[in-house]
Amino acid sequence: MAPTDKMRAPFRWEFAPRESPQDKSIHWTWRAYSQSGSLLMQADRAFETRDECVQDAMAHGYEAEE
Repeated sequence: MAPTDKMRAPFRWEFAPRESPQDKSIHWTWRAYSQSGSLLMQADRAFETRDECVQDAMAHGYEAEE
């Protein structure tokens, strides 16, 4: 690894739907866990679509598998 390369932590990412108690609509949230299962990061808000949720996670280091 070159000194200028970003280190990629081996996180386990979770994208989960949550039901809103007010109107029963579904919103999405994400969390990132370490390999030992410790919570490292989580979304600071809920998203209306999974795509919005994934985009926010990507801004925090998530890399989609291709």
